[in-house]
Amino acid sequence: MTQPYAAFFDLDNTIFNVNSGKLMVEHALENGLMKRKDILRVMLLSLGYRIGVISPEMIMAKVSGLLKGTPEEDMVRFSKRIFDEQLKTHIREDIVREIRRHRQNGGRVVILSASTAYMCIPVKEYLKMDDTVCSEMEVQNGLLTGRPRGAYCYGMEKVHRLRAYCEEHGFSIEETWYYGDSHSDIPVLEIVGHPVCVTPDKSLNKIAGKRGWNIIE
Repeated sequence: MTQPYAAFFDLDNTIFNVNSGKLMVEHALENGLMKRKDILRVMLLSLGYRIGVISPEMIMAKVSGLLKGTPEEDMVRFSKRIFDEQLKTHIREDIVREIRRHRQNGGRVVILSASTAYMCIPVKEYLKMDDTVCSEMEVQNGLLTGRPRGAYCYGMEKVHRLRAYCEEHGFSIEETWYYGDSHSDIPVLEIVGHPVCVTPDKSLNKIAGKRGWNIIE
């Protein structure tokens, strides 16, 4: 039987109360998946993003390039270990309650995130969610190629992915929920019937107040 609606959740600073990508970079250095010079490159990319000269898509492409040649099975194990040892304790209990509420009401609960599948899938399995819609890395012969697979799931790409998912599964956009924390989530929050802002950043908080969107602090 078709479920009556879908509830989509961002990952970083929404399901988690931290940015999982930063923790992954730190642990990649400690475990030899990335070199110190690579970490410096990531820091410079992050600075470029903050001052508006580097796009999130460019950061994803550059970080993917740093992982070229890494066995995918190593990435899977590495991400699972970080989740088990570090990130489980950063899952927000209030968001877990929201996930459970939607599941009990017959909704389909889905992670919609710019993070890669390597981090989203362990979270989905742990929280017994239904699906993930996220960024992915290209793999050939069991090795990361250093290129993203498909578009980076960020900003307007989240809108395209959510619309496609709802169309595929027969969900009404007007009955759809989305939980996000960032101003970059505004495009997707604008199209759903039930936008929820989770500890929103300054820009999103201002918009949420003007539009009467629900806020979870």
